[in-house]
Amino acid sequence: MNRRQELFCLEYAKSGNATKAAISAGYSQRTAGSIGQRLLKNVDIQNHLQEIQEEIDKDKIADISEIQAFWSDLFRDDAQRPTDRLKASELLAKTEGAFKGSMTGTPPQSSSIVEDWFYAVLASENSDEPPENSYK
Repeated sequence: MNRRQELFCLEYAKSGNATKAAISAGYSQRTAGSIGQRLLKNVDIQNHLQEIQEEIDKDKIADISEIQAFWSDLFRDDAQRPTDRLKASELLAKTEGAFKGSMTGTPPQSSSIVEDWFYAVLASENSDEPPENSYK
């Protein structure tokens, strides 16, 4: 790919207009429209435009380390509301797998029939015996 074709690709990626891109790349104004269309059909040009677009898209999307850094900054910022700092710490912990695992041990005191039923079902999943039906 020559220098003018490279410039055409960069200008086309900015404007999306093949004629303007061809003129900016140094092609004749008189033939820029047809040259621009011909260049867009060139496989090397298409591949290079794809690479440019992927690079642009890559910079737009935050990766997980950027997100974690943002949450960490928010968590450590005393000027933020406590609820926002707490949510940031929760999200950081989730990304580190802090909440994985199963419910084990003694359930807390239940205050409703639904909660009692839920813990009975949960307990039965951990044993071979069916749950007792105490709500007849």
